[in-house]
Amino acid sequence: MGFCVFKEGDNMKQPTDLIDKRFGKLVVKSYYDTANSKHRWLCLCDCGNTCVATTSYLKSGRKTNCGCLKSPDLTGKTYGKLTVIGRSDKRNFRGKRTTPMWECRCECGTVTYKATDTLTNPDISMCSECASKYAAEKARAGAGFIDGTQISKIKNMKPPVTNTSGVHGVYLDKKPTSGEPD
Repeated sequence: MGFCVFKEGDNMKQPTDLIDKRFGKLVVKSYYDTANSKHRWLCLCDCGNTCVATTSYLKSGRKTNCGCLKSPDLTGKTYGKLTVIGRSDKRNFRGKRTTPMWECRCECGTVTYKATDTLTNPDISMCSECASKYAAEKARAGAGFIDGTQISKIKNMKPPVTNTSGVHGVYLDKKPTSGEPD
């Protein structure tokens, strides 16, 4: 069994030795520190990640894993144009909390980082370059463009009054000809 590192002269009660004890998926590896009068322990999770937990959280059962049960492994899964390569060390900051990021490869070959919730949104489950192209295509489709032509503009066009054929782009050529075909 291991030992606890504790500062002498501390007014706090000596922590209970939890080293090598199992709490759910966590095994306590060493004493970490004391924060807000609570003893904290460095733990190794069965998934391979480490985390820090207080004595009270471990003993009460409130902390039994590193958080790996909250976010399943998405490696190899495809969402929209992105294929998840693996977990990333990067974090996405949202106010006071952070969320884990996934390293992903887009169909175009670009590597990008996305949070779990953004992977399932079809409008943003792609790299930023593909997302800007997608937004432009969506805007063009919303404006009635088909193959580069805005159908709504030509659909309601009336030929000018000078047009005698009644068909847009068709006119009668009144230039005199020499009488012989070219």
